[in-house]
Amino acid sequence: MPCYASCFPNGVEYIASEYSLTVVLDKMYENQLGLEAALMELVLLVEQQGHEAVGENARVALERIGENAGFINQGLARLRSLEKDWLVSRIFKGIDDSQSSDQMS
Repeated sequence: MPCYASCFPNGVEYIASEYSLTVVLDKMYENQLGLEAALMELVLLVEQQGHEAVGENARVALERIGENAGFINQGLARLRSLEKDWLVSRIFKGIDDSQSSDQMS
């Protein structure tokens, strides 16, 4: 089972769930890149065989795949940032709560 870990300033390590949204989007992004590369190989082959119109149609699809891959990557980066900010705030809240309870003792 894969482990997706991030370290935070106070040394606490957060391990994302195997099926968390960031992990799923990361896999989708990897798929986009793989599909783009595979389609480009096919486009080159088709064009070498003289089917320029088919190659041009596929290149339009490649443009869309590239645009969508960029969009997924940007969304993933933002989601990771939000997730990290939320986790850091929860970690520091836990530290503050434990310090407050220590002071009350």
